[in-house]
Amino acid sequence: MNKSSNCQFVLLIFSLFFCLFFIFPSFIHARRFSPFSMPVGATTTINGREVIKVTKTGKFVSLAWWKAKSNTTMQGWDDCASLTTPTGTNFTQGPTLTDIRDGKQYEIRKFADGKCWMVDNLMYGGDIDACAGKTTFIGHGSYDPSNQFGAGTYGDCRDPRVGGADPCTVDSTTCGYYYNWQAAMQHVTARDGAVYTGPTTNVQGLCPEGWRLPTGNTGGDFDTLHTSAGSPAIGFWQTSQGWKGVYSGICSSTGSLVNQGGYGYWLSSTPVNSSWSYGMHYGTNYVSINYTDISRAGGIPIRCLKN
Repeated sequence: MNKSSNCQFVLLIFSLFFCLFFIFPSFIHARRFSPFSMPVGATTTINGREVIKVTKTGKFVSLAWWKAKSNTTMQGWDDCASLTTPTGTNFTQGPTLTDIRDGKQYEIRKFADGKCWMVDNLMYGGDIDACAGKTTFIGHGSYDPSNQFGAGTYGDCRDPRVGGADPCTVDSTTCGYYYNWQAAMQHVTARDGAVYTGPTTNVQGLCPEGWRLPTGNTGGDFDTLHTSAGSPAIGFWQTSQGWKGVYSGICSSTGSLVNQGGYGYWLSSTPVNSSWSYGMHYGTNYVSINYTDISRAGGIPIRCLKN
């Protein structure tokens, strides 16, 4: 073979190799899991591990490949146990959680209670993010689904950035969204004024799959975390410390913004009665862990923890 033939032969071998290992598998996957035959936001699994998400443009991405190429974890991440459990107010940094429902990301930290928590407020508004820019708020909830977060979903949300104050206007994600208790719990009887008949522990509610709402009251998740950190570890909850607290305030049952820049609140899955639920409330010089004045009709931030 002359030099030209050798070059052509090498090019042919390279082309065959490229098609065999890159083009052909992609074609097979695309044929088996065509994004154009699946609804927007749909996901599926290849070989039990590779998740495909259909985007609004009809394209699809391999989230398993995304995970391999970056320090992120999908919502089904089950590796909390591999992170070292710290002591006191220290924390072990986890990967970034990517919620495959909308692609939004949340920082994860493991604390002395041995659990992995989001340290960013939840900002889920459904497939089309109906919460973005929203100022109206029906805090009391309803018997019928609101469909705010998708078909058959309950409750309502409010965007604290609109008409708000610092820190909620500093950037687009600091305060997350406000949710009433019915939205957080995703249960018809979680509406204000109703006797709640659903579960109060291991409640996924509006959290990503594999994550849940924290429990309240004595012995609940907030209480256990506070005790593990060295109660009354007020500093632990502050903005620059482990919990990475936010003075996000709340909103009233009609959507009026309250206490932005002054106090931080987070709701739990534990009811007090038909009008109130337990939660966590803090300021610059105090922490109320078993706070009983979280209105089920008010709009409160959410942080989830790993199952």
